[in-house]
Amino acid sequence: MTHVGLLLHGADTGLRDRIVGALARADGYGEVRAVEQAAEDGELEPACRRLVEVCDVVLGVPAWPWPGWGAAHDAARDLLPDLPYWAVETWHGLPDLAAVLAEHVEAVAADHARVLLTAPDHAVVGLPAEQRAFLRELAEGLAAALPDRLARPTVAVDRSPVDGPVTPTAASTLVTLVDAHGATAVVRASMVPGDGPDPDVTAAAAAQGVMLHEAAPSDDDHVVLLLAAVAALLPPALQDAAERDAAEGDGSTS
Repeated sequence: MTHVGLLLHGADTGLRDRIVGALARADGYGEVRAVEQAAEDGELEPACRRLVEVCDVVLGVPAWPWPGWGAAHDAARDLLPDLPYWAVETWHGLPDLAAVLAEHVEAVAADHARVLLTAPDHAVVGLPAEQRAFLRELAEGLAAALPDRLARPTVAVDRSPVDGPVTPTAASTLVTLVDAHGATAVVRASMVPGDGPDPDVTAAAAAQGVMLHEAAPSDDDHVVLLLAAVAALLPPALQDAAERDAAEGDGSTS
């Protein structure tokens, strides 16, 4: 049997432990023999050393639904030169994220409420193209999953005020929804599992007299979504390992 290692980029020990427990309870993950996390500086190298000792192939999965993990994957590949390394580069390809977020939005949204999809709290001027594309794609998926009684989601790129060129924040975008669209009810939809209320958005809603609800994937959803990412990588990784073994076997008998 091929022994698979799972490397969770950006995960803490608590999330890692929840994933270990979920893998043990679920069917179809018997090949996964080790789970390591790397969130802090200095964690990646020892995590990779432990994976080398017990695994034949490694799956690298970002623990959070936000692009920008390429450097982490490259660093892991450098530390695992002799092991095949399969990576989830971004959660773009996980339609479950939009479906789960839509369920939480629909659960709290009044009819004709405006949906405000917010990025994680990165106080930066101008997001890289990959991150903007992720927001657009998630908004498209969310729009497709929401019922017709709800308006198409509006995207707010930045959560916090920034220096430099004026960038609409989530709070200022909410004000625009009121001024330009007459919104009386808004659901702030966050892609970040376990995310709580945004103080700036809450204050803006109160100032505008708008009914505000919050929607985000739960901590349990987080685990389910991460297992979906593992499930997407596991079959091709195992098939590749089987083909490598077969090729090595043919070479040894020729």
